[in-house]
Amino acid sequence: MTWREINLKVPSCALMLRWFFRGVLGLIALLVVLLVVLVLFAVAPLQRYQVHQQPFYQQADAQLDSITNLHPKPARHAFQTGYARVSITPAYRTSTAGHGNRGRQLFSTIHDSLYVRTVVVDNGTEKVAMIAVDLLLMPPAVRERVEENIAALGFEPRQLFYAGTHTHNGVGNWGHGAIGFLYGSFDEKLVQFLADQILESIRQADRQKQPSRILHGRQSVPGIVENRMLNDTTSVDRLLRMMVIEQQTGDRLALASFTAHPTCLSSTVLELSRDYPGLLVDQLEKSGYQFAMFLAGGVASHAPRSPRHDWDKMSDLALALAQSASTITLQPVLDSTLAAIRFPLPMADPQLKLSRDWRLRPWVFHAAFGREPVYLSAVRMGNLVWLGTPCDFSGQLVQQLDSIHVQHPLMVTSFNGGYTGYITPDEFYDIDHYETRLMNWYGPGNGAYFVHCLNRLTTAVLRDPR
Repeated sequence: MTWREINLKVPSCALMLRWFFRGVLGLIALLVVLLVVLVLFAVAPLQRYQVHQQPFYQQADAQLDSITNLHPKPARHAFQTGYARVSITPAYRTSTAGHGNRGRQLFSTIHDSLYVRTVVVDNGTEKVAMIAVDLLLMPPAVRERVEENIAALGFEPRQLFYAGTHTHNGVGNWGHGAIGFLYGSFDEKLVQFLADQILESIRQADRQKQPSRILHGRQSVPGIVENRMLNDTTSVDRLLRMMVIEQQTGDRLALASFTAHPTCLSSTVLELSRDYPGLLVDQLEKSGYQFAMFLAGGVASHAPRSPRHDWDKMSDLALALAQSASTITLQPVLDSTLAAIRFPLPMADPQLKLSRDWRLRPWVFHAAFGREPVYLSAVRMGNLVWLGTPCDFSGQLVQQLDSIHVQHPLMVTSFNGGYTGYITPDEFYDIDHYETRLMNWYGPGNGAYFVHCLNRLTTAVLRDPR
């Protein structure tokens, strides 16, 4: 075969390049088509509506109508309380939960141990367990494990009032889907360990009840919290809220709540720590209280404020709060009425925003985060009302509730065992900020919706005993 015949059978370089580029262009065209199809199926315009006209709002109102007909049962005796502290520090290194930019990094060392702290309150006809975990939130999977086994301890799920301290230096590995991607893949052993320790704390607290009286108080603590969304120090709830229990044995217990995010420790700090809530609890237990616990308040938009950083910043907040706690004016609750309500909360379809006017479709959201039922919690102790929310709830919304129920002190907390993202005042919904753009998941009007439902729950739980 001659060279001429070989050259006729082998494509020229130019021809091969044309084939190559045609293939590349075809592949690009196919990818563009697939991307367009994906966008059409995964992305949609943001839905804007009047929240009170929506079916979920009307469904909630109808369900709340039935709750308002309930009355607390009369107390059989004065309050009895018990308390317990049980370690939830894992025996091995886990991922941390709180700062998404950490990825799935494991904690390096243990700076201060994590605990579940529980107070049980009983008046003979009703009892409630107040539970605070040194975690970012009360993980839904852990809550489910607890409630699968709580009947053996003589409690119903509605009698469990959860909150997280919201430390961003606690353990992860308790969530599925996108949460698992951020905070470490789901660890069955760890989840069961956390549930077992919480159950043990409830068991211990319930066994050690003593006759008690309950007091409450609140006091402004200026200079240590700011609104990170509005960059000011005026649009904040700066009240330290406390419930104090005096047992017949002489023991004094403190349940404290505040609004500053426990983010004193930056994302570069990988040590396990309770952040400023843990140091505050330690300070209270050194200053005359035999037991203290912290329940995160309306932390949405509320950032810790100090000129210093990390451990020094943590110290500044804890010491300022401890000093305020030592001078707070306390008043006894008016009677021994005790009531507990758990309200399953209907929600709109999720609208995770990609921009001001575009969102992910609900199926994409559910594929990433799953479907978790959420609820609101309400507990009445005399004239004091605790409210629990499944979110980063805004302290500015707490102020709205305070203005409605002037005669009844409120303790509004976050992270009660479910999670709906950030719930902030509705006038800020379109602000291009992390809280209102990326983390406001359920569409416009949810600030008003949550306040409405919490207001009605408060009114229901404050009805006279019958």
